[in-house]
Amino acid sequence: MKKLSKPLVFAACIFMSMIFVRPDRLLAVSIDHATNDTMLDAAYGFTPRFIPGITQAIPFGMTNYDEDNYQEVNGEITNIDREKCDTARITSNSQKGNVGVRYNNVGTYKGQIVDLKLMLEDWNAVRPSGTYKGRPTYPTIIFHKKSIRAQPQAFAFKGLKWSFTFYQHGTNNPIKVSMHNTFQDMDATEYMILNDGQGIKQVYLSNDTKLLTSDNKIYFPSSSSVTEWEKTNWTTILAETSYFNFTYGRQRDEDTNFSTKLGSRSFYWWIFTGEAVARFSTPIITEMVNGASHITVHDDDVFNYEINTTIPQEGTGYHYSYFNVKDTVADCFSVETNKISVVNDAGQNVTSLFDVNVANQTVTFNLKNTADSSFYGKSYRFIVPCKKKKGYDVSRWRNEIPNNSTITTDRGSINSNIVYTSITHNIISSALNGNITESQYGINATDSRTFSYASMDSSKYVLENLVVDGESKDISKYPNSYTFSNINDDHTIEARYKRVYTIATSAKGGKITETQKHINKGESRTITYKPDNGYYLRSLKVDGKEVDIKKFPNSYTFSNITDDHTIDAEFLPKPTVVIKKNIKKDDIYFAHGTPTFIFKISGTDYLGEEQIYYATIQFTKEDIESGNYVKDGVYIQKDISLKDINAGTYEISEVDVSRYSLTNIKEVSGGVKEANLAKITTDRQSASVTFVNDRIRYDLYTHNDIRLNRFNE
Repeated sequence: MKKLSKPLVFAACIFMSMIFVRPDRLLAVSIDHATNDTMLDAAYGFTPRFIPGITQAIPFGMTNYDEDNYQEVNGEITNIDREKCDTARITSNSQKGNVGVRYNNVGTYKGQIVDLKLMLEDWNAVRPSGTYKGRPTYPTIIFHKKSIRAQPQAFAFKGLKWSFTFYQHGTNNPIKVSMHNTFQDMDATEYMILNDGQGIKQVYLSNDTKLLTSDNKIYFPSSSSVTEWEKTNWTTILAETSYFNFTYGRQRDEDTNFSTKLGSRSFYWWIFTGEAVARFSTPIITEMVNGASHITVHDDDVFNYEINTTIPQEGTGYHYSYFNVKDTVADCFSVETNKISVVNDAGQNVTSLFDVNVANQTVTFNLKNTADSSFYGKSYRFIVPCKKKKGYDVSRWRNEIPNNSTITTDRGSINSNIVYTSITHNIISSALNGNITESQYGINATDSRTFSYASMDSSKYVLENLVVDGESKDISKYPNSYTFSNINDDHTIEARYKRVYTIATSAKGGKITETQKHINKGESRTITYKPDNGYYLRSLKVDGKEVDIKKFPNSYTFSNITDDHTIDAEFLPKPTVVIKKNIKKDDIYFAHGTPTFIFKISGTDYLGEEQIYYATIQFTKEDIESGNYVKDGVYIQKDISLKDINAGTYEISEVDVSRYSLTNIKEVSGGVKEANLAKITTDRQSASVTFVNDRIRYDLYTHNDIRLNRFNE
């Protein structure tokens, strides 16, 4: 029976969803009577509800009474609990559309959290404010904060119009939901007018209902009361909408003179519930993968298949005889068995309600106790964590790996939508002493990538090793690049270049071992060199510094090489020493023998060695007769070129002879004259000197061409 103060539970009212009314679309609502064979479409299984500890109620437009004005007035107790409700005094038309409660998170619909705004939108008439027994009295509506309900004050209103709007959680973006709800306990001349039939798909009354209908109006014809549990007074509505409104009132109140009811402190209500006048078909199932219909995951990162379903609030007689959810994942994935879970829309882990079985690639959730009433009227998310098997080839799916699931009850099976997972991989590259193609991220599985690499300085570094996924590759096959084909795993590639060394060689006027490249650390190399014909080794520079060519006349060895080196051999043309002899033509008398002159060349060569050389010039009859050596009308000249004398610093002197006397030293090139000798330098140059002699004796005949004259020192 009805109590003096009874809450108007708007939890299910929402399901009468009617999209914004268009005057030209006020269609009649389809009303039917449910029989034992009637099965409601589970697509409308969602019911918004207040979830303790989850739903947050935010009242707006409230004008609360003082507590004393509502307690024990004329023996009537309203039992207002300020923790559970607020009150709105209706005193002005400006309050239309500005009074109500927003309930954040009234459940999950197809994986999305839904918010609901319950609002008093309009009224036909309202009782004036007044006083009763010295206390102020106002037309009042109680809004509840711990449940979705409202309680209009009796004998205070006519034709209250309520609206319900659904939003994406935390936003003001409307969301269309398919839902159901049942109005319970419609009695005592209460009526409901479904103002907009556009969003309401179907209305069901029990087969033995006591309610009457007239177009879009459903009403109870008498003033008697019934309990809320009597299905004969239930109305179940199926709707698909983001907004709807309806009018609810009590006819006996509206037929009464409000001025005679100023002292009324009673409130009436109707109760909304998810339980319906008939059973539902197998719930629909919506699958997501990480909250989307298509995702891309990296390699073997764990991702979640999320199977969402809303279980209608089935009455005791309508419970399932069995219930299971099944998901078969592609064989390229492994199931993270220890992470499988089931969560309800209150955020509670309810995996224990199910026997979970994983066989091969199929995960099955079997409800243990289908008679457990607490299972019904909630949304559930079945979570199946998976990850890609290492290296598995996904090319047969073209990297669009599908998945869907199935829910089965005694009322049949329903398949979910198909979701897709794509796999990406990373290739991390690195180079030691070189450059390589940058690391590549997010590469679609089955794609290919080529990595090129090069030394940072080809003269100093060479490829020593190519390491792919921790294994060395034959660098003769991959000297410059490596290609990953049909990529189905993460990879690493490292090009390692080792420091090598160069011995740069050069030589002028001779030959030297060619430049040595790519010498490994610690190795040795011997560089040989030799002069061209007519040249001699004058200097040897190693790393820009001269070394002792006496120690390294033909070769130089670099040992335990740890750096680059240079070696430069300088070969110079061998110097020529030209000694010229001038004597008078008339001084030659061959009966006394062939004029012969001896020269001594002594000094220190470029190696620091003491050297003595001798040279001889003779004037023969043939020389005179040929006329080649006649210098002028008085002197004839003959010379000798010495090419085997080591470069150095020398003194050239003439050995005394018996018939000729040295009269002059002239034309000294590459040196200077000092007394009876010439000092020359043939290091890096040639030299020449002219000796002039006159005959001083005409005796001393000889029968030989050459007469050796000896003189005491």
